[in-house]
Amino acid sequence: MALLIRQELAANSLLGVWKIEEGEAWYFNNPILTTRLLNRVERYKSAQRKLQAIAVPILIDTLLPEESNLEIVYSDSSQPLFVEAPYKLSISHSGNMVAVLVSGETEVGVDIQRQTSKLERIAHKFMSNQEKIEYDKVPESDQLYYLSILWGAKESMFKLYGKGDLDFRENLLVNAFDVKSQGDFTGMVRKAETMIDIDGVYAKLDNFVLVYVLENHGDFSAKRLT
Repeated sequence: MALLIRQELAANSLLGVWKIEEGEAWYFNNPILTTRLLNRVERYKSAQRKLQAIAVPILIDTLLPEESNLEIVYSDSSQPLFVEAPYKLSISHSGNMVAVLVSGETEVGVDIQRQTSKLERIAHKFMSNQEKIEYDKVPESDQLYYLSILWGAKESMFKLYGKGDLDFRENLLVNAFDVKSQGDFTGMVRKAETMIDIDGVYAKLDNFVLVYVLENHGDFSAKRLT
């Protein structure tokens, strides 16, 4: 079964994670593959990227089977948007994993990434001074995982904001959190007069790290996976 996670969250939100494990023929013969989608898929050179692009609408259709039109378009800032369906939408993919988060009530963001040592080389580009202090407190064996959570949190917050033009060090702030196999955190998107409080959850899935965030309106928190 390719659907790994289907989790209802706060604020009429729904999280799905799909593992690409079927053969290429299963995806390219799937009835969800419209001409428009196929044209977009064919722009990608990587076979894996093509499968990710097909897996996204399959996962969305699995999460929202009652919706008749789940067509997606992309804004100038590459934000995915439903043409008709009344939901906020966030998408992420890495390797053979695809994640989708939809909400009928609040802004959301999701990120899934394979853990990679590359984050250690670029950490100075996205980690604030306070986050660096917290990072230095983490046991060395957990530091890459900490960076993976922090990067995923900021990627998710960037998607939640949806307008681009953010400095990951200055505009996306994550408060101190405990490093566990699964946990939660809080943070803020801060730019000019805009301040958005967020609640987030992270979880380790094999060698991948899944992170999602919901805008906090003061009356709910992001719900952990069960």
